[in-house]
Amino acid sequence: MLIKRFTAMMLAAAMAAGIVACQKEESEPVWPEPDPLPEAIGTYTFGDTVYDIRFASVYDNGDSYSFIFSPLSARPLTTYFAVALRNYFIGAEVDVKNIYHNDDYSLVYEDPLHYYSRLRALRSGTMFIKKNRNDNYTVKVDVELIDGTPLSIDFTGDVYPEEETSFP
Repeated sequence: MLIKRFTAMMLAAAMAAGIVACQKEESEPVWPEPDPLPEAIGTYTFGDTVYDIRFASVYDNGDSYSFIFSPLSARPLTTYFAVALRNYFIGAEVDVKNIYHNDDYSLVYEDPLHYYSRLRALRSGTMFIKKNRNDNYTVKVDVELIDGTPLSIDFTGDVYPEEETSFP
């Protein structure tokens, strides 16, 4: 009887060891490495925060140039600065108080905490856009948004041309 009990206990211990050995080891999950962000091609400033520009695009509809700048590298762009200016102002610095909002210019700013619609006129400031060559542009904007928040960019570089655009 003692031998039967001993054999049963040994058999149970062996089975328990086998079950434990077959179980998957719990380990830390392996997360894929994130794609590295492309190098910044410029900066813009919203309030006191300076953002790197990793996405820049332009659309020329024949009447105006529309630009989108973002610290994100691809769409969907949840943080961006977009500006449009009529072609007849290209190459000239213009005071936003002396041109027509939504006819001559528009501006949109959006991030997860802020949204400034193109439907709101700017409080003050200047804009300058110049086509240098091919897809290379100079964009200088130094404005105050409707609530007084400063927004500025001094960018010269290549931008990605889009076939059509609407502000994201």
